[in-house]
Amino acid sequence: MDSTTNAYATQEFIKFAVKDRLSASYLLNMPGNIPFWLTTKGCANPSILSKKETLSAVTPICFSGPTKGDASRIVNTIIEHNPAVAAGFIQTRIEGNGDETADAILHRSHEEQAAIYEDFRTNYRIPLHLGVDELKSRMKRDSRSRVNKLKGCMDTFTIDTDKSKQNIQSFTDLYKHTASKNSFSHAYCFEYEDWDTLLQNPLWYLVTLHKDNVMVGGAVLASVPDGFDYAFMAYDDASPDLSRLLILVSYEFASSLHDDEGYFYLGGGISEEDALARFKISMGGEAIKFKRIKFAQTRDLLPSISQHELKAQMSMRWP
Repeated sequence: MDSTTNAYATQEFIKFAVKDRLSASYLLNMPGNIPFWLTTKGCANPSILSKKETLSAVTPICFSGPTKGDASRIVNTIIEHNPAVAAGFIQTRIEGNGDETADAILHRSHEEQAAIYEDFRTNYRIPLHLGVDELKSRMKRDSRSRVNKLKGCMDTFTIDTDKSKQNIQSFTDLYKHTASKNSFSHAYCFEYEDWDTLLQNPLWYLVTLHKDNVMVGGAVLASVPDGFDYAFMAYDDASPDLSRLLILVSYEFASSLHDDEGYFYLGGGISEEDALARFKISMGGEAIKFKRIKFAQTRDLLPSISQHELKAQMSMRWP
């Protein structure tokens, strides 16, 4: 990850995402400035590790992990930089090599240093620079109809991309409401100071919608090497269709900033193929599978653990 083109490889994101949410946590900066949690919280699957409490490396929120490299090299690099790490979870941005539909695999890293479990997490993306009509043609009928209605009254909305203190405060209030209503996990709850810190970096953008001088929607976009992530959003739930309009205006803004071919990443669902995932498909998102890597150092595994049991345990919440 290059910090000149990737918003996740910045100190502002590290401060925003990590903070002190986990006890005894600190940051491990990998080559390329890839951020990781290091935490000593208890393992979710202690039945396969020799210690109940272990040091684990975990990528922060969002799709903020490595963009290239094979699993063995990534895991070995983590262990080389901090040999005390016993286990980990790495959400990458590495695309599957056509084997996304295959069963998850369990294998050993080079030199048998670690047991590695690989599977996939779906993200949804839209190519940048599509015309409005072409973009709408990719949408499902219901979303296309709703977007057409909203586009017809665009003159009642004002779009702003200024990262002013007033806009950040209004977005904070709107986001808090959205987070509370939708029961966001603690990792996705933030205060004004968090957003202010994040948005100080020029690779992070704020797009806001206003009606009658009141903010009714906002999105935070992250620059990534091949486009933009639609990383965070909030909107006035009195008009749920604003979620569609917000994607549309954010997409148009992102396209205006990116000269080359690239993608507008909508993110994934809360779980695979859930209502949120279906919504993103309805907005024209095409599925892309990004690899997930779970690992445990060989020396920290219980000697009695079988390959079958190991794969079954690592397929669940890990570490």
